[in-house]
Parts: sequence; C-alpha cells; structure tokens
Amino acid sequence: MRWFFRSSLLLLLVAGAACSDTVDPASVEQGSDLGRADTAPDAGDSDAEDMPGGEDADVAGDAADGATDDVGEPDTGEPRVWPPAPTIDGEMGEWTQADLIATDPAGDAGASFDVTRVYARSRGTVLYVRFDIGNELNLQSGEDAEGGLRLELRLPGGRGLTVDFRGRTIYRDGNPSRWISWSRLNFVAAPTHAATDFELRVDLAPVSVEPGETVSLAFAGSDRTDPVDVVLGAPSDPVPPLRSAQRGEGATLRIANLNTRESGLEDGTRAPLIGRLLGAVDADIYCFQEEQTIQESALAFALQQITGKSDWNVYKVRGAIIATRGSMRFVESLSQRYAAARVQLPGAPEVLVVSLHGSCCGHNGSREDGWRIEEAQAVVQTIEDNSDVPAIVIGDWNLVGSRRPLDTIEAAGLDRWQLENLRPGEFWTWYRPESRFTPGQLDILVNSPGLARVHGYILSTHTMTGDAAAALGLMPNDSDGSDHQVLVADFR
Repeated sequence: MRWFFRSSLLLLLVAGAACSDTVDPASVEQGSDLGRADTAPDAGDSDAEDMPGGEDADVAGDAADGATDDVGEPDTGEPRVWPPAPTIDGEMGEWTQADLIATDPAGDAGASFDVTRVYARSRGTVLYVRFDIGNELNLQSGEDAEGGLRLELRLPGGRGLTVDFRGRTIYRDGNPSRWISWSRLNFVAAPTHAATDFELRVDLAPVSVEPGETVSLAFAGSDRTDPVDVVLGAPSDPVPPLRSAQRGEGATLRIANLNTRESGLEDGTRAPLIGRLLGAVDADIYCFQEEQTIQESALAFALQQITGKSDWNVYKVRGAIIATRGSMRFVESLSQRYAAARVQLPGAPEVLVVSLHGSCCGHNGSREDGWRIEEAQAVVQTIEDNSDVPAIVIGDWNLVGSRRPLDTIEAAGLDRWQLENLRPGEFWTWYRPESRFTPGQLDILVNSPGLARVHGYILSTHTMTGDAAAALGLMPNDSDGSDHQVLVADFR
C-alpha cells in the first residue's frame, strides 16, 4: 500500500506532464516581501541556503584617474557607443577602468569589510555596481565580528534606498520597516560563495527613478566611502530573445538536474509542475537531490509516463538520484551526500555521473563549509577510482561558504560549465521571491575535458513570457515546483 500511495502521487506528476536529508532553512521563511511600507521582515529569520561570494579582486588602491560616470564623456557631436551591460555571473572580466567611479584607502575599515574600489555602469534605470571588500567573505552571512556592509543610494527628490547585505534586506529612506523585495527590484548579486570582489544589479524603475536621472552611491557599515553621483544616461537594452532549448547538434548525451525541494516529486501540488519541466528537457540522464523518500521503481514509472520512453534505471543514495535509460553500473559512494554511477548510452562514451548534494548553509570557515570540502574530496576520490572514463559532477552544491569545494574538484582536472539561462544574461539557479536571500548560483556542473560541450542552459519559467513557456509545453508557474532551476547540458 505504501508503494501504491507514492505511485498515486506521482500520477499527478504524469497528468501535469500530459496537457535533503536536511530541510533547507529557507523553507521555514515567514512572510513575503511585497514592497509594502507596512511590514518588516523578522530580524531573526533564517534561510535555506546561505547565499553570498566573488572572484579575486584586483590589486587595491588603483588610482581613479580617467574614471568617469555616465555623464563624464565630452560631447563630440557623434552618437555615443555605450558599453554592454555586465552579466552578473561572478566573473569580473567585463568591468574596465572606465567604470571605476571611486577609490577609498585600504585599512580604514572598522571591521572586516574594507571597500577600496567601486565601479558602476547603467542601462536605462538598471544600475550595475562592482566593488571589492578587502577580505574573502560571504556577502550575506558570516560571523558577527566581521561587521556588515550597506550600499546607500540617494535618489531624486531626496529619497533613499539602502541595500543591507548582512541584514539581507532593501529598505527605503533609512527606515528598515519600509522594506522592498529583491524580486521587485530585479536584484541579483554574484558570486554566491565567499570572495573579495562582488557585482550586483538593481532596477530603480519600481521606486520611480527615470532614465537620465542622477543617483548618488556610497557604502556604509564596516567601511564608509564618499558619495559619488552616477547618471543613468545609457539607453535601455532591448529584451533579448530566448536561447534555444533544442538538443545541440551532434549531441549524444543530454543530462538534466533538479533539486526538487523536499521530495517535490511526491508533492501532490508541485509534482505536475516538475513533471512538465522534466518532459520539456527530454534528457537521457536525470539527476535529482532532496528526494528522500521516493522509491526507485516509482520514479522509473513516473519518468516512463512523462517522457513516453520505457526501461528507466534508477539509482539512489539518500536524497541524491541518478536515472537513465542507458546501462548503469553503480559506484560506491564515499559520502552519503552523492550518488555515483557509470552510465553507457547508445552512441555515447561511457561516463561517470555524480549527483551531488552539498551540505546546506553556513558561511566561509563554518563547520558546514568544512563538510562541503570533505564531500568534494570524497567525490575526487571516486573520480580517481574511475579515471578510465570522463566524469560529470552535477547537482545542488550549496556553495554558500568558501569556493574551496569547487576548487577541490577543479584541481582534479574537471572544468566548470557556467550555464546561462534561456533568457540571456541570467545565471542564478536558486530563486525564492519571498526569501531574504537573493537569487544565487547553488547548482553547478563540472565535467572532464574529454567530453565535448555542445549546448547547455538553465530552464526557468520565471524568465519567460506565457507564450514562450507554452512553446516549450510549459505553464508560466512551472518553476514554482522547486526553488531550484533545471540545469541542462548536451555533450558528445
């Protein structure tokens, strides 16, 4: 009867497709940010995944000579060529010396956050900011002794907007009770792991800022910088078309991953939404995390109904799962945080697949961060024990502390594939609008160089119009089935 009950729930998933071992703290989030002035978030609120991080900063103390804001260019009579908007992916290569708007002395901070350089760029009402913090820290979580950092924006008409990173909120006019949701301002920051350099995006149109107006930018908290005016003078970018979701030409293997959030495949409400997502990607290999209770046979049956294809083989270790129609040889896991198997698909090379679910939460140097490093070391040992075949490690890494778990696996010879949303310019894989943590990059794919990358993307209906979702056989709310997005990668 127990198997029948679970299968019955999964039939709901099938019907929708036709037309962690630890609960993430974010799942206990109370309330939602609605942009109203009459409600404030609970200061004691905890969240699912500690989101913060950045790449190594440039040498501190660069001179600001030649740095300009959007209004500093001389009028030559020729149409101005504006630089493209930076992509908020945690990689800083797009920022140039021309974007540098302010410098601040190193060593003058009252705590760990020590800002020395600030960069800015704009497109329409969207402001892009890059800044360093002097030490390798998480932006939104950490020890109290590290202090905090706030971005203070002075808006036209004497209004203000404060981004309180460690407070994990945005509020108006210096009043924390006048808070606004991250999602309302299309706010995103990267990277999610600890770093010395960060970048962010915030759209000021929802707070009545117009293109061409001037905003003042400064940092406060552990360190303070002098205000600098930035003119929002660059034109808005047109909305780019969605990238293709079709299988890449010549691909012999498609792998997809989804953390289903607390057994979403057995949730009567969310299972149909997840089912449509899985059917839309039509993968040869599916990896899942946080599916604690589902039976392998029930999942094989559900995938058969969703895809119209039979003979699914399923392997599960705790909440981590690998499912494929190819042949599969199980590989012993050295940690309960991942499942590993050698998979052989017709016409494709044999590959070692690792479905990884890194330990949740914490920050740089925390015990949870130590667990994730140990889990990465175990994965490396499994890769080395199967070094005769290329490897793919995919899943919810929960990379919210240091970058060291990723460094550990990259040192074993695997390379990260920085997948991009079907909507160009979006790289986050975790999104919960009501959360006090901003969208982040928790779900990661790395692979051996012996596999040729053909095409890959992040599938999220949050970035689609209703028509675009319908063209893929999806409904606009299907990505509400989980707080994680679907990763898709084609290889040959």
